[in-house]
This record gives sequence, C-alpha cells and structure tokens, in this order.
Amino acid sequence: MTEISPRTIGETAEAVRAAAAEKKALDIGGAGAREALGRRGRPARKLRLSRMRAVTAYEPSELVLTCEAGAPLDELESLLAERGQMFPFEPPDPRRMLDGSSAGTIGGAIATG
Repeated sequence: MTEISPRTIGETAEAVRAAAAEKKALDIGGAGAREALGRRGRPARKLRLSRMRAVTAYEPSELVLTCEAGAPLDELESLLAERGQMFPFEPPDPRRMLDGSSAGTIGGAIATG
C-alpha cells in the first residue's frame, strides 16, 4: 500500500486527482487516533494529512480560527485557552475510548462526528 503525506493543499489535491484518475480508493487519515472506529476498506493508498497542521488564521476577537485538517486538538485547545476561549463543541478524546496516546486532529474530530 502506498502512503502519501502531503504538506500543502495543492499536494493533497494532486493526490486526490491522481487516485480518481486511476480509480484507486484512498484511506484518508491523520494522526491515527480514531482508526479503530468504523469499518475499514482495503484502499490502494493512504492519504495522511498529519503534516498539514498549520493554523492559517486566528482572530480571537471575532471568535474565528482556521486551520488545516492535521492540526492536533491538544495544540488548538492550548491556543484557544491562552485567550480564555474553547471549542464550541467538545470533541471526544480517543485516548479515553481507545487507549491511545494522541487526542487526534481537528480533521479526525470532524470526520468522526
């Protein structure tokens, strides 16, 4: 199985286009904190977004934070806490559910509801 770890949106888009052109399934993930959830297919390629972890915009006075899918939840929560803020939702902590070592990424929290 091929593993792809893009650093940019452009690289991610190219990986998705290439897989679509070749009619190959992609297993999209990040830190792997929630991999035990759901059914697993047998994709030809893994697309790992854990290297895409940047906070691209943060406007505390506007209550707006924009980040890439691989941004670690722990780091985002710390950034918000510095300004007395928090997420408007409480993402489940997979460390408690799955005996993992990572709180996961914002992309994983959103993808798993």
